[in-house]
This record gives sequence, structure tokens and C-alpha cells, in this order.
Amino acid sequence: MNDYKNALKYFQMGLLIAKSLERKDYIQYNYKKLYELFIKQKKYIKALEYHILLMSSNNEINREEKDRKITEIQAKYEIEKKDQLMSKIVKEKEIQNLIHKRRQYFYSSVAIFFILTSVISRSLKSHYSRGDIIKILL
Repeated sequence: MNDYKNALKYFQMGLLIAKSLERKDYIQYNYKKLYELFIKQKKYIKALEYHILLMSSNNEINREEKDRKITEIQAKYEIEKKDQLMSKIVKEKEIQNLIHKRRQYFYSSVAIFFILTSVISRSLKSHYSRGDIIKILL
């Protein structure tokens, strides 16, 4: 024998508890069980009411899940975008550092060249006369 009266009482109590806890999955479960219970009792109007509530609950849960997924995808996109920007900034900074180092090497090389030229020139001037230097260079 089916105890529809107790089943109705417990499912309605479960529904109240689920609503107070804001547990949509339990609310949906109780809507489904109440719908099934009223179908078994051949109370089709009540069954239809709970079926409509069940479908509405399904739609709400699906919409929230889609919204959550969209938000998650947007967050991932923003993070990737920021990571790419940071990577680009780091690469640009590395390039600037390399350019700066190359300039320093170039200026240092030029300075060393002039210093060596000056030292060699003075050394040659002190050891040789002007005519001798020209002969050596040619």
C-alpha cells in the first residue's frame, strides 16, 4: 500500500527546508518527487503545477550554470590577455636592455680605440721623428 499522505508531508517539509537553505538542487529534487507523487495519485492539475515549478527550476539552474561558465571563460580570457601583455612588456624590456648594453659596448669600444690611438701616437712621437712615423704608416 502506498502512503501518499506521509510522502506528501515529507516532500513538502523537504521542500521548505531546501528553500530555507537556498539549495536549488534539493528544491528541484522535491519538485520532481511531488510531481511524481501527484501523477501517481492522478491529481494532474497539482502534478502540472509541480512540473511547471520543476521546469522553471531546471531553467534557472541551467541559466546560472551558463552564466557561471561565461564568467569563468571571461576571467580566463582576461588573465590570458594580461599574461600576454606582461610577456610582451618583459620582452620589450629585455630588448631595451640589450640595446642599452650594445650602446655601452660600442661607446666603450670607441673610447678604448681613441685611448689606444692616443697612447700609440704619443709613444710613436716620443720614439720617432715625424718623418719616420710617416714612413712607418705608409
